[in-house]
This record gives sequence, structure tokens and C-alpha cells, in this order.
Amino acid sequence: MLAIPLIDPKKRISQMGNKYYILKLLVVGLIAIINVFSIYAAANPGINLKMFILVILGVVFLLLGNYMPAFKPNYFIGIRTPWTLESEEIWRKTHRMGGWIWSITGILTIILALTNIHPIIVFGMIMLAAFIPVIYSFVLYLKRKDQ
Repeated sequence: MLAIPLIDPKKRISQMGNKYYILKLLVVGLIAIINVFSIYAAANPGINLKMFILVILGVVFLLLGNYMPAFKPNYFIGIRTPWTLESEEIWRKTHRMGGWIWSITGILTIILALTNIHPIIVFGMIMLAAFIPVIYSFVLYLKRKDQ
């Protein structure tokens, strides 16, 4: 993540201000928490590692969902489709809707993890949360193209 501002072709990461650095902190924090808990779970075999990882994943989706509408158009972070990169309006609408979907997915992931649901169900939900904004951005592009 240190190299991204250096290789950004249009220097759009710098337009995000401190949002990029907060995102870096979130990623590093997530990795650190998972590592610490993995070590703890290895020392204490009765710990439900699956539930913990799903809860952390839900928290990450919730945080990213709340944070996503603030992303400025760039080539590295966000829902980067040809259609969102072409139009700032499509980028904004896609990230606003994607933020809602990711936040709801995060909340549902936390709830389902606490009810000890099978991870495949959570995986399917996350796949939907990833693909719906992509499809939405394409629909917005088609509507804009027809005007």
C-alpha cells in the first residue's frame, strides 16, 4: 500500500486526502487482530476461530460500507469498473449504493456468525455484495448512454 501513491497513473489517490491512510490503518489493524487471535486460538483449542473471523469480516464490511461513499474516483480502491472510472456521477452513485449493501452485509455477517451459521452462506452473501454494485454501475452506464 506504500507503493500505490507512487504508481497511481493520474495521482488520484492524493485527492482522497487522509481517507487512504485511514484505509491503510484499517487493513493493517485487521491483519494484526486476526494474527493475535489466531495465536490465542492455537494456545486455547476451545476457541471458535471460525466465528471470530466471520465477526471480524462483518466488522470490516460494515466499516468499508460506511466509508465507501467517501471514496474519490481512483484506480486502486473502491468499485473500479470501466463505467465507474469513466464517469464521476456513476462512481458516486455506485459507491453510495455499494456502501449501503456492504454495511447491511457486514451487519448480517456479524449476526450470522454469532448464530454459528455455515460459512458458505456468508460467502454467498459476500459474493452478492461484491457483484450487485458492479451490475448497478453497468445499468447506470447503459441508462446514461441511452440519453
